[in-house]
Order: sequence, then C-alpha cells, then structure tokens
Amino acid sequence: MSTDKTKSSKVFWIFIATMLLGIVGYVVYALMGENTFINPVLQAGHESCRQAIVMRGAEYEKALMARKERIPELADTLVGYKAKWKLIWDGKEGFQKWTAEQIGNTLYNPEENQRLLAMSVKAVAYDWQEIENGMAKQLGRPVIGKTRSEEQVAAPKHTLPTGLDGTVMEQMMMDVAAIVGSEVAGYVCTQVAISSGVLATSAAAGWGTFGISLVAGVIVDWIISFFNDPTPQIEAELGKKLEENAATMRAEYERIMLEALNKRIKEWD
Repeated sequence: MSTDKTKSSKVFWIFIATMLLGIVGYVVYALMGENTFINPVLQAGHESCRQAIVMRGAEYEKALMARKERIPELADTLVGYKAKWKLIWDGKEGFQKWTAEQIGNTLYNPEENQRLLAMSVKAVAYDWQEIENGMAKQLGRPVIGKTRSEEQVAAPKHTLPTGLDGTVMEQMMMDVAAIVGSEVAGYVCTQVAISSGVLATSAAAGWGTFGISLVAGVIVDWIISFFNDPTPQIEAELGKKLEENAATMRAEYERIMLEALNKRIKEWD
C-alpha cells in the first residue's frame, strides 16, 4: 500500500511540475515570443513589401521612359508642314495649344497613364499577397487578424484578375482611393483600372501635365525663331522633360503605395 501511495504521489507531483512548466513556458512565450519570433517575421515582411514598392516603382518609371522612342516622330510632327500651316492659320497662341496637345497625347496620354498605373498597383498587390502568404506559413496562422474599419471611399466590386485574392486587392484599392481621392475606381472586369479623373485633377500629385504648355511655348519660340532645323533642340527638351516627369511620377507612386502599405500593416496580427 505504501508503495502504491508513493507512486501515486510521484505521478501527482510530476503532473503538477509539468503543469507549472507549461504555465511558465506559456508566460515566457507570451512575454518574449512576440519580440523573439513574431515581430522579426512582421518586420521582415514589412521590409519585403516596401522593397516590392521600390521594385514596381522602378518598373513604372522604366515604362514611362520607354516613351522616349516616340520623341523623334513627335519632333518631326511639330516642325512638319501641318505644324507650319497651324502656325499660319491659328497664330502663335493657337499653335502653342496644338503643340501642347500633341505632346500630351503622345507622351502623357491620360488613358495610357491610367492603364500603366493600374498595372503597377495590381503588381504590388500580387507581391504583397505572396509575402503575406509566406509570413503566414512562418507563423503558422493568417497574418491579417484585425478588423478593418469602414472606409469613406468605396471600391466597386467586379470580377478580379485571376489568381488575385479579393480581400487583398479590394482593401488595397480602397486605401489607394482614400489617399489619392474619390476618383479612384476599384475593378473593371478582369483589369484593375484607375479613373482618368485622377490624372486630370491631381496634377500636383504627380499625374498631371507637368507644365507641358510651358515646354510647348519654348518649342514654339524655337520653331519661329530658328532658321535652321530646331528638331534636335526639340528632341532634347522633350527627352529632358520626360525624364523629370518620370522621376516625379515614380516618387509619387511610391509615396502613395507606401501610405497604403502603412495602413495595411496595422491589420497584421
């Protein structure tokens, strides 16, 4: 009997010790686990998402700079016979307006800018989705754990691009909409699209004309005052302006996407 009691007593104290160790382990994990394991994963994920913005921003700028190939033909148009007749019949002011329209439509077309911007936003959404999936595997649970508050700007719901998670894209577009303005649209069929109103009304934000009329004025003066062919000067001026604008648009794109990221990571849990 005494032996049985001794065994029972040992089992009891082993059980108590195991429970205490479990409680201590849980407390240690609760106090230190977040700093030693969870936070590093979240911080690495944040940096990866930020790098994705930088990478897509570089691609965005490169796509804008690809329009340099159009400059020689545009310069020829601006000094061609049609341009000369425009100058004769419409005068300097009318000719400058026409010149600005040619530059804008060729190098800064709003619909083309809209599509490019939409593609870049969608690419970042794919990147973030993959990064969050990787983080979820490391943590052994979903990353998004907090409830999103109601947004003032609603994104219309349509069919999403294949393979893109609806929640990621919808929340992301709502964030971008809240940052850029109510002109941002959510989804159009299988292509994410952003309203051209953003391009028309947000010149200060990076998708406007960038002083095209001023450049046009310089070009018009060259065409009027140069006896020799001003085409090389026109090409150089248009190329310089395109480089400046592409850099400005990239910087604004990265700023907006970083703001959207900072809103999103508040929901990480």
